[in-house]
Amino acid sequence: MSKPLHWVHISDTHILPGWRDFTWRELLWFKRWVATAYLLVLRRRRFRYARPRLAAFAEWLRANPPDVLVHTGDFSGLGMRRELARAVELFAPLAAAAGLVRVTPGNHDLYLPEAGPFGATFAAAFAPWLGPAPEQDPADISWPRVDLLEPNLALIMLNSARPNPPFWRSSGGIPAPALAALAERLARPDMRGRLLVLATHFPLPDRRNRRDWHALDDAAALRAILRPYGPGLLLHGHDHRCGRCALPDLSWPVFCAGSLTYAGRSGFWSFRWDGQQATAARGHWAPERGFYLEPPEAVFS
Repeated sequence: MSKPLHWVHISDTHILPGWRDFTWRELLWFKRWVATAYLLVLRRRRFRYARPRLAAFAEWLRANPPDVLVHTGDFSGLGMRRELARAVELFAPLAAAAGLVRVTPGNHDLYLPEAGPFGATFAAAFAPWLGPAPEQDPADISWPRVDLLEPNLALIMLNSARPNPPFWRSSGGIPAPALAALAERLARPDMRGRLLVLATHFPLPDRRNRRDWHALDDAAALRAILRPYGPGLLLHGHDHRCGRCALPDLSWPVFCAGSLTYAGRSGFWSFRWDGQQATAARGHWAPERGFYLEPPEAVFS
């Protein structure tokens, strides 16, 4: 029997920017003024331990090295260039503890149109961890990026984040060409018989994610593409509450990593797959014991 594949899923690490991270050009956007005020009032308290929590998780990973580390976005708070560069520095020790590392941006990482075509600012900062370049357009991070791993697993990274200039919107969207590319990729012969693991930032709507200004606009189209395929797992972030759910019209169990660094609510997931059975263990943080895992449970019952 092949060695089980072990992967860890984290999300929404949200480092807090320092004053040196701001430039006058990036402050021209009114949305960033509003977001900075919100950060000072609420987010600073929620993510005040982000940096030491990341350092502690790097230690946990070194003690429990995964074959794959998946981060589903929102490395930053305001998506500024220096802020993203600092996020890379803080993420690098985590990446060094894993075999393969794959990331996708969150809405805070592609915060405003200044992120550039195809999320160029994020893509430049996180290039080592984006995965195989898509055949259609190597510069576009919207296309699905696929790793075929053993035993019989396909990891699919799909960007669902986009710039949202209105200050009240944090919704996501997947370009139509990316959805078409995903459908074509899932239909290929090399995907048959594999456990399909799709990781993206935004969740498919369930009872917790129904606000139009906060949800994934293309959820119905994505569900229609995934429905004929499986077995599969859907991993996401965006919602800062770690948990799992089932969608009535989709046979793919859904896992939300929540936020690794949210004060009082840190969470993540640890998975193992031996080619036949998948297990998932929810991770937590406690001051008296650091990061730890609950007992694993079968993913498919």
